[in-house]
Amino acid sequence: MFKRLSNAPPSPRRIALAFRRMGWIGFWCQVILGLIPVILMIFQWIFSSTPQLLGSPDSGNILSFLDILTLLFTIYWCFRYTRLASKLEDANQRPAKGRITKEVWIGIIANVVVIFLAVLIGMISVGGLLYVVLSIPQGATTILQPTPGGTVLNPAAKIVPMDMLGLLAVMNVILAGLIGVIVSLWLLYRLSTWKNSRTN
Repeated sequence: MFKRLSNAPPSPRRIALAFRRMGWIGFWCQVILGLIPVILMIFQWIFSSTPQLLGSPDSGNILSFLDILTLLFTIYWCFRYTRLASKLEDANQRPAKGRITKEVWIGIIANVVVIFLAVLIGMISVGGLLYVVLSIPQGATTILQPTPGGTVLNPAAKIVPMDMLGLLAVMNVILAGLIGVIVSLWLLYRLSTWKNSRTN
C-alpha cells in the first residue's frame, strides 16, 4: 500500500509546492552570490577611470556586463517560479504542462549561459594574471609603494587586490549559475512525473 502511494504521480499542489520552495531557494542563493560581482562592478565604475568588470581585462568588459545582465535575468526567473506555483494551485489559472516545461528550460539555458560566460571571463582573468606573473624575473618582487631608497621593478607588471576580488566574483557567478541549473533540473524532474491532470 505504501509503495503504491510513493509511486503515485504528484498532484498539481505538490508540484506547486516544489516550484515555490525551489524558486525561493534559487532566488535568495543567487541574490546573495550575485551581490559581490554587482558591488564590485559599481565600485570600479565609481573609483576607476578604466573600469574592469569582475576584475577582467578590458577585452572582457562586454562579456562581464552580459554575464551580470544574464545573472539578473536568472534571479528574476527563479522568482518567476514562485509565481508559477500560485498559478498551479489555482485550477482556473493552471497552465499546461508543456508551457511550464518550456519556462523551466528557459531557466536551464539562461543559467548555463551565466556559467559559460563566467568561465570564459575567468579564463581571460587568469590568463592576464599568469602573464603578469611570468613577466616578473625569477626571484624578483614588485614593489608597489616604494619606501625611501626603494625601487620599483617593472611597474607595469603588478597584481592588485582587485584582481583577487575579481576572481572571487567570477567564482560566485559560477556558483550562482550552478545553483540555478540544479533548481531548474529538479523542477524539470518533478514535472516529468506529473500527469498534468486537472484534479487537485
